[in-house]
Amino acid sequence: MMEIEMSWAPTQPCFVGSDVWSPPQPGYLKLNIDASVFPSSNHIGIGAAIRDDKGSFLGALAISVEGSFSPFVAECLALREGLRFAKEIECVDIVVETDAINVISAIEDNRELSTEGPILEDVKQLFAQVRSIGIHHIRRSANHVAHLLARFGFNSKCTNI
Repeated sequence: MMEIEMSWAPTQPCFVGSDVWSPPQPGYLKLNIDASVFPSSNHIGIGAAIRDDKGSFLGALAISVEGSFSPFVAECLALREGLRFAKEIECVDIVVETDAINVISAIEDNRELSTEGPILEDVKQLFAQVRSIGIHHIRRSANHVAHLLARFGFNSKCTNI
């Protein structure tokens, strides 16, 4: 059974070993996020999917963001935009899953002076605005829907909700 943190605080990242998506515990929502980056382009794609404990979709987001970003910064942006989306649809008990373990580590390291520092500060503020949140690292294969949404956002060059 997956451990849910009742309030956000730096902890060791949890690696969920499954190769497929699994629902959150009853009463929680799961936010899967991903970014799509191609070095030769001047934009990235971001994808986010929110599902309940029965696997039903509550919402999905696919957006394009102008700019040239490293894969790491793109994943930080995906986390921020996914959390903003979750806040917009009034999610209060959330489990976030990402295949970018370096993003989880960066949140815990308090990298305020780095390029991604302001993005991560936004993420921490968004964490504080929900009742409970956990963030976990998962395998890419278990994050397939968010990956497809990020690719869609990259290719559509617009916002899709």
